[in-house]
Amino acid sequence: PQLTGQIFRYENVGRAVTRGFDVTLGLEPLTLAGIDSSHRLRIDLSYGYLYSKNLSGRPGEDGKGLPFRPPNRFLPSLTY
Repeated sequence: PQLTGQIFRYENVGRAVTRGFDVTLGLEPLTLAGIDSSHRLRIDLSYGYLYSKNLSGRPGEDGKGLPFRPPNRFLPSLTY
């Protein structure tokens, strides 16, 4: 059939290593400004670092990063 869009291939990985951490910084600007309100506003910024390597030993693939696992992620969020 004629397929449109992105096509993903999946391959099993025999061995891999992953390590990382996440850090979140949160701020409530209305509270810091001394405004007494029944509404709450919160701003968060998260950072995630991930180290991932393919250790399966396949020729040409050993030592490459795992697909769809970005090493750096920044995730802002606003909650009201």
